[in-house]
Amino acid sequence: MSSQFFGLEISHTGLNAFQAKINTTANNVSNVDTKGYSKQSVNLGTQSALRVYQRYGSTSAGVETKEVVRSRDEYYDQKYWANQTKYGYYQKMNYYMPQIQEYFVDNSANPGFSTLFAKLYNEIDSLSNSAGDISKRQAVSSDAKKLTDYFNSTAVNLENLQETVNDEIKTTVDNINNISQKIALLNKEINTIETNGGKANELRDSRDLLVDELSEIVPVEVEEEKVTDPKHPDMYTGATTYTLKVNGNLLVDTERYNEIYATSRSEKNNQSDIDGLYEIRWKKTGDTFNTNALSSGTLKALFTLRDGNDEENLRGKLDSSSTADELIISSPSITGIDKMNVPATGYITVNNIKQEYTSFSFETDAEGNVTSYHFKLKFPMNQGKLSAAKGMTASIGESVNYKGIPYYQAQLNGFLRSFTKKFNDIELTGRDLNGDHGQEFFTVQDTDGEQKLNYDVTASADDSGYEDKTTVDANTGEARRTVLSTDKSYYRMTAKNVTVNSMVDKSPALFAATKYETTDDGSNADKNEGVDSYSLMDELKALESKEKVYRDGAADDFLKVLYSDITVDTQEAEVFKKNYASIKSEIVKQRQSVSGVDEDEEALDLVKFLNAYALNSKVISTLTEMYDRLILNTGV
Repeated sequence: MSSQFFGLEISHTGLNAFQAKINTTANNVSNVDTKGYSKQSVNLGTQSALRVYQRYGSTSAGVETKEVVRSRDEYYDQKYWANQTKYGYYQKMNYYMPQIQEYFVDNSANPGFSTLFAKLYNEIDSLSNSAGDISKRQAVSSDAKKLTDYFNSTAVNLENLQETVNDEIKTTVDNINNISQKIALLNKEINTIETNGGKANELRDSRDLLVDELSEIVPVEVEEEKVTDPKHPDMYTGATTYTLKVNGNLLVDTERYNEIYATSRSEKNNQSDIDGLYEIRWKKTGDTFNTNALSSGTLKALFTLRDGNDEENLRGKLDSSSTADELIISSPSITGIDKMNVPATGYITVNNIKQEYTSFSFETDAEGNVTSYHFKLKFPMNQGKLSAAKGMTASIGESVNYKGIPYYQAQLNGFLRSFTKKFNDIELTGRDLNGDHGQEFFTVQDTDGEQKLNYDVTASADDSGYEDKTTVDANTGEARRTVLSTDKSYYRMTAKNVTVNSMVDKSPALFAATKYETTDDGSNADKNEGVDSYSLMDELKALESKEKVYRDGAADDFLKVLYSDITVDTQEAEVFKKNYASIKSEIVKQRQSVSGVDEDEEALDLVKFLNAYALNSKVISTLTEMYDRLILNTGV
C-alpha cells in the first residue's frame, strides 16, 4: 500500500518538471539574439508506476524530467554547409574581381590604355605632316613612354594584388587550424559532460557555429556516431566520435585535429608570378594539401584568383630525342612567343615526376611558330624513368580553369610582345634624321639595364652554350630556326619591364620616320627623300587599327577585348554571390523554423508552464488540508 503522503511526492515531481520548463523557457528568451543558439526544450515522461498490492495493482508515481534537448535538424545543417561553401567562393571572387577591373578603367579621371594609345597615334599622325619636326618626334616618344608607364604600373598593381591574395591564403590556413583546434577541444568537453549523464547543448551549439564558419572556407563532411560499451553493444556510453573531413582527409578526429601549414614554394607556375607563393601541406606527414580538389570555398577562390591562367600553361609530349640532361617538349600547346608564359627556371612535370630545370630554349619554324621546347635539367633524370616517360604528357605549372591574375598578366605581356615587335620591325627598316638605320623603339628595362631584343640574331652563343642557328628540315626541306637563347627573344618583354629606348627618348632625331631603301639600280646608296619624308609612318599607323595584333583584333581593340573578359567574370561573381546569398537566406529561415527562438511562442509557453506549476501547487495545498484533517482532527 502506498503512503498516505504519496500524493505530495507526485505533486513535487510536477513542480520540479514545470520549474525546469520555466527555467528552460527563460534560457531561450535570454538567448533570443545569441548567434548559433538552438532552442531548447524539456522532455517529460511518466515515472515508473509503483505496485501497491491493491486490486488496481499499481499507482502512478508522477512525472519525470528526462532531458533538456536542442531543437536541431541535421538535414538543414548539411544544406547550409553545402551552400555556404559556394557562397564563400563567389563572395571572395566578388571582393577581388572588381579590384582587377579597376586597374583597367579608362576615363577622364583615370586615363587608361585606350586614351593613352589614341594619344600616341594622334602624335604619330601629326608627325606624318612634319616628320622633320624634333618637337613632334619628342611628343611621340613622350606619349609612348606614358603608355609603357601605364603597363608598368598595371603590372605592379597585379603583382601587389597577387601578394595580397597570397598573404590571405596564409591567414586563412591559420584560421582553419584555429577552428579545427577549437572543435577538437569542444569535442573533448562535450564527451566529458555527456558521459556523466549531462547534455552539452550550449557546447554543441558552439561547435556547430564553428563548422558554419569553416564551411565558408572549405567544403566539410561531418559525421558523428555514438560510442557503445564493447562488452554490451546495446549500451550507449554517452560519448560520441566526431569526424570532420576536407577532401576526404581527416581534419578533426574527435579530440585530435590535423594541422596544415603554408610554406613558400621555390618555383613559379607562371612567368610573371611573384616570388614566395604559398602552397599548403599537412604538418604531420608533409604531404601536399590538394587545393585543386576543393570544389569551392574561400580558400579555393584565393588559389584560383592567385594562380588562374585559363589553362594556358605549357603542355605537350615528351619527345623521344630527350636526354637525361635535356627534356624536349614537342607538339606544344603554346606555339606563339607572344603567348609564352613559361617561368625562366622552375619544374617540368612528366609522368607525375617533377624535374627542376635551370634554363630553357625553343625551336621555331620559318614563320616563327614554336615547334618544341628544350629544358636544361639541374639534375640528370634517371634513365629508366626517362625511357618510361617518353611520349607521355609533359607540363609546366598547373592548369587552372579561371581567368585569374596570371591570365591578365599574360594578356598584357602577349599584347606588348606582338605590338612592340611589329612596331620595332618597322622601325628597323627605316632611317633616322642622321641617315642611319633605325633602331628598336621599345626595349626591355631589367636588372641588367636596358636591353634590346632581336628575333633574327644568328650564329651567336649565350652563357649556357646554346647557339642560334638556321637549319633545314631533312624531310621537308623547310627552313627551321632554332632559338636557343630566350634572352634574344621577345619572351623577355613583360608589362613590368617594357620601356622606350632611352637613346631615342633622349635624341628624337634617332626615331625612324623614313623607309631605308636602296636606289633603283640596286646599289646600297640611300634614297634621299628629305627630312620631312614620312614613308614609314603609314606602316606604323596601320598597326593602330588595320593589322591583327591581339587575339585576331587590332591593337586599339586590346582594352575592349580584355575588359570584356574581366566584366564577364566580375558579373558572374556578383550574380552567383547574390544567388547563393538568397539561397542561404532561405535555408536560414528553414533552420530557424526548427531551432530559432520565437518570442511569442516562448511567452505562450511561459503562461502555460506557469499555470501547470500553479496547478501542482494547488494540489499540494489541497493535500495539505487533507493531512491537517487527518492528523489534527482525527482522534486515535
